[in-house]
Amino acid sequence: MNFQFLDKTIKNPYLIPGLITITTVASVLLNWYGLTLGITNVLPHLFYIPIILVSYFYPRRGVLFTIALSAIYGVLVLGSGSPSPDVVISALARIVVFIVIGAVVSYLSNRLQQDVAMCLRFVSMVDSSNDAVVGKTLDGIITDWNSGAERLYGYTADEIVGRHIRTLTPLDRHDEIPQLIKRIQNGERIERYETERMTKDGRRIQVSVSLSPIKNAQGTIVGASSTAYDITERKQMQDEILRAKNEWERTFNAVPDLIAILDREQRIVRMNKAMAERLGIQPHDAIGQHCYKIVHRLGMPPQSCPHQLLLNDGREHSSEIHEDTLNGDFLVTASPLRDVSGTFIGSVHVLHDISEPKRAEKALQMAAKKLNILSSITRHDILNQLMILGGYLVLSKDTVKDPELLTFIKKEEEAVISIRRQIEFTRYYENIGVNAPQWQDIAATIRSSISQLITEGIAIEVTFSNVEVFSDPLISKVFYNLAENSLRHGGHVTLIRFRFTETDAGAVITYEDNGTGIPVEDKEHIFKKGFGKHTGLGLFLTREILAITNITIRENGEPEKGVRFEILIPQEMYRIIHNPEGSP
Repeated sequence: MNFQFLDKTIKNPYLIPGLITITTVASVLLNWYGLTLGITNVLPHLFYIPIILVSYFYPRRGVLFTIALSAIYGVLVLGSGSPSPDVVISALARIVVFIVIGAVVSYLSNRLQQDVAMCLRFVSMVDSSNDAVVGKTLDGIITDWNSGAERLYGYTADEIVGRHIRTLTPLDRHDEIPQLIKRIQNGERIERYETERMTKDGRRIQVSVSLSPIKNAQGTIVGASSTAYDITERKQMQDEILRAKNEWERTFNAVPDLIAILDREQRIVRMNKAMAERLGIQPHDAIGQHCYKIVHRLGMPPQSCPHQLLLNDGREHSSEIHEDTLNGDFLVTASPLRDVSGTFIGSVHVLHDISEPKRAEKALQMAAKKLNILSSITRHDILNQLMILGGYLVLSKDTVKDPELLTFIKKEEEAVISIRRQIEFTRYYENIGVNAPQWQDIAATIRSSISQLITEGIAIEVTFSNVEVFSDPLISKVFYNLAENSLRHGGHVTLIRFRFTETDAGAVITYEDNGTGIPVEDKEHIFKKGFGKHTGLGLFLTREILAITNITIRENGEPEKGVRFEILIPQEMYRIIHNPEGSP
């Protein structure tokens, strides 16, 4: 059967639908005309044409189409006057025959189209294969030749089909062909073996060949099919891989960072020269040993081990550590290592020495603390002077009667209050960013912050745990400010709830209460410095504290239903901590 012709016919968007339409309309009109003339026996057979066309080309719709067409025929018969009982019975019989034929043809066509589709897939698979697929008779005459064979050997199908397979074999390998065909005749499948073949331009190429028998419908072996591909490129690739491996090993050992590759059980698979020298050993001495034993001198992995965190979530983790064994401070990055199927098989640990930056950081922190002390002393002295100035202004008001001078004194008092407020602001702001951000247990931080407030009669719900966020140590002030605002301005607050959810962009910590909420007109201003009923600094400082590690905050609660603050955390700024096995 010509499967490709059938496939093209089915895919023609106009031919078959046109034939069905024409034959359907023609058979209906001719039968109507015949019934008006009393012809009832010949013309109904015309209905077989559209029924068979639809059932064959559209088998899933064949039965429904047949029933519809039969119904039209029945209407024509009954509407042609007063048909005799014999005419009606004959029409009913024909309708039954129509439906049976439609059902049978639909069933057979559906099975045939499935077989055709399968054959087309196989033909396409073989023809588009990169391997050279060659079919031959048991006499060695080539009968089939795919595009892969054309690319490999250089012959087109027209040039090679009908010629003997020895055309492709070197003279010194002609004896190989009869032996292979004999094994095929015995029903044997010949697995991959390496041999040589000749191309059209006379080149000898190394190929890997497998052979299998071709059977006819009765199961008799009538030929052989061979699949071959050029292995010269593979051997070149093997050489390139070996060269790349040697280059990689040289690079691996030349990197100044300390690198170790671990398996799932934290056994060292490979260690570079820099790390081995820090440990005072040879790289091969570390292979097979547990990282926590040879590096940390511990009997089990430390709780903050990035490999343990990676095992839990499969993501890259980084942390700063001080390791006495390696005599320094390091930024440790653990990245997942996967096989070709994507299965996690281990991790790559890179330790970047940050001892010098750490010492510089500590020096900067010390300088910042000294500046803060100086700022605190200066602020205290200025506030004392402002208090004295305010006192003199009060005394001036008691002695001055001139209204214009009293107006000036009032302006001076307002200036004193404004200066005091600005000075007080420096008290809140001076510690932000002084200490380096760190990973913090958010649930524990929330509970600690709330415990500093009087929350009698208010239910506090923290609906999550084991979440750490990389943030400024003052993040506790964020949760304190949010809760204090609820207590101070929320009115009838009886519930404060903290929730944690993950999103495609990262994670969200949601703070909400059931108080009076924030008016719509105030929502865009609440994070501005000085806005609010008290100092106007709480939410401003909250935003600044979070911004240090690119965390943002917004409010989208409904007025009169409570506030809803959403703290948006980037993916790299949070992590889920899973309890070690056996821990509570």
